[in-house]
Amino acid sequence: MQSIKTIYNYTSVTQAPCVVVLDNGKEMELNCSPQDFGRAYHAYHKNRMMIQDAFPFLTNEEREFLISGLTPEEWNRIFSNPEEF
Repeated sequence: MQSIKTIYNYTSVTQAPCVVVLDNGKEMELNCSPQDFGRAYHAYHKNRMMIQDAFPFLTNEEREFLISGLTPEEWNRIFSNPEEF
C-alpha cells in the first residue's frame, strides 16, 4: 500500500467525503468519512486484512489507488495499449 500522508474532510471527521493524500502528493476524494477510512486502514494495515475486505465500501479503482498510487486515468493510459510501454 502507498504511504498515506493525510486524510481530511473540510467539514467533519464523521461525514463523507474524505480526501486521502499519498506521500507522492496524489490525492483522491473517497465516499467515506475519515473515521470510517481510519478504521478500515487499521484493519488492513495492522490486522493484515485483504484490502477488499477492509474497504468494502470503496470501488476497485479507489482500492487500486491506495495500493499502487495510480489514478483511474493513469491505469487506463498504461494498460489500454501495453505495446507503448
